[in-house]
Amino acid sequence: MLKITYSESSLHLERSAQTIAAFLSQRTQLSWQMQYAFTLEKSYGAFLLSAHLPHLAQLIAASQQIAPREISFSTGDEEMVEVSLQGYWIAEHPHSAEGVLVAELPTRLEILLVRFWQASQTQAVAKSTQWP
Repeated sequence: MLKITYSESSLHLERSAQTIAAFLSQRTQLSWQMQYAFTLEKSYGAFLLSAHLPHLAQLIAASQQIAPREISFSTGDEEMVEVSLQGYWIAEHPHSAEGVLVAELPTRLEILLVRFWQASQTQAVAKSTQWP
């Protein structure tokens, strides 16, 4: 399972061996015990990858073969590629911009997406620390 956590100033992508069903069950039990309400709905989420990552074209091609209904890629500009995933949105309020999206893809694809996202983050940090 992929888990994308959206906060006010950033997002974080991670992979878990837990299934969506187990995660949602655990989250529901915790919510019930803590008397904390949340919204759960089927939705989409997205994150950005650098368009200049090595082997990005192969990742896109493999994704379209393995899980064409659950993932899509779109080019916003020459610097970034948007990755959109179908999953479940969990948030405090229905229209909140902060929350968690969980999505389930084949394990190999989840691992690749996390690696590419990490490489993209590293590349962004390296670019931001370079002298003009």
